[in-house]
Amino acid sequence: RQARELQVDFVLLTGNTLVAADYPLAGEAALIRGLNQLNDFGIPVYLIPGELDPEHYWDAIDHRLPPNTKRLSAHDPEVTICRRGGEGVATIVPISGPTATAGENWIDANYWETWGDQLIDRESPFPIALVHQYPLEEFPDYRSVPAGLEVMLRSSRIRYFASGATLQRWTNQIGGTTWHVPGVPVGFRSGLADSVGCSLVEVDGAGKISLRQLSTSPVRRERYKFAASPLTLRSELVEHLSNQLSKTTIGREERFCWIDLVIQGGGVLLEELQTAEARQQLRQEVFEFTGTEQVPVWIDRIEFQETRSNSERILSIGGRFSAATGPLAHACR
Repeated sequence: RQARELQVDFVLLTGNTLVAADYPLAGEAALIRGLNQLNDFGIPVYLIPGELDPEHYWDAIDHRLPPNTKRLSAHDPEVTICRRGGEGVATIVPISGPTATAGENWIDANYWETWGDQLIDRESPFPIALVHQYPLEEFPDYRSVPAGLEVMLRSSRIRYFASGATLQRWTNQIGGTTWHVPGVPVGFRSGLADSVGCSLVEVDGAGKISLRQLSTSPVRRERYKFAASPLTLRSELVEHLSNQLSKTTIGREERFCWIDLVIQGGGVLLEELQTAEARQQLRQEVFEFTGTEQVPVWIDRIEFQETRSNSERILSIGGRFSAATGPLAHACR
């Protein structure tokens, strides 16, 4: 709706569009529906995978993407010219983000030269880079452009870098290059009522870039802690969450509530929730019972904190967590 009302030239999906590991069928359906609406409006869409929605996820739904939607891959450095009314308005370039072999430069210098040559050899109106975020075991949580990139950025013809690497919005200007991460202006915290949204990027006739956030859905963020005994069952956790939510004031204008759930203690519940299927079932159960009579709630992050005594650790030697000597923090999306 925002894209149509503002008559944008095109839409960029910068990665982390969906959390693919959670099998987001409802979100996937909404995404496909939105892409088809943009297709009906004649608005092109360009997307690149992120660490939460890797390429194999997009491979699985590629046949459902409408004609207006072009998926770029960091494995194929071919650039794409976006045209409106026959005139080129932007050059979309896929960029390989942090990989295990990228080293301190964060981006592979050889790959950088590959697409740099393409921009020199062909028509390239307003070059834009979409940064492919790879799934890494320890993904860098950065709030600025990695230092190793500055030299390359200052000599680059790219004018605007779009990255979906983090939920928190930030923008850096290096020479004639703008590096922008869309997102909320501040980091989420418990009790925060804010709005998720996207960024509107405008370029005037002189090539000056301006950015502003477009709010879409008002949301709420909460963090709940649950103390589990060795024999606590999942039904008790769900009942606890129900009671907690009944005490939380969620405004009628807020469309959604995200929860960070901290489970303290070990035992049956911790063992059960180690599997992705069990965590997904818990998320879906909470989502379904809240979505009928109140604002839908989604458990975004589940964190386990080990609190067992030394004697309990000795009894569990040979178990999965018997070697733990301090708090065990296992976060998963």
